[in-house]
Amino acid sequence: MNGKELAGESTGVGPVDAAAKVIQRLAGSDLKLRDYRLESITGGTEAVASVEIEMETEKRLIFKARAMDKDIVMASVLALVECINKARSVGG
Repeated sequence: MNGKELAGESTGVGPVDAAAKVIQRLAGSDLKLRDYRLESITGGTEAVASVEIEMETEKRLIFKARAMDKDIVMASVLALVECINKARSVGG
């Protein structure tokens, strides 16, 4: 997060939910997830996943991020971290 390596663990309804919970807890984020979209960019068993997320602050500021990776969880984590970093950069 902003160049720092953090570690933690959580449970959730699947690995993406668990990862999102631990990242938000470690980051001290109060952002609310408004939209989550997952799309396969390529085909086959080694398809690249594209994750787009939209998050909102208590002040109603909206931030969007997109990330791609062969691993759905990693693409989701990268998009979430990008959104949190965007919000922090503007004081959201």
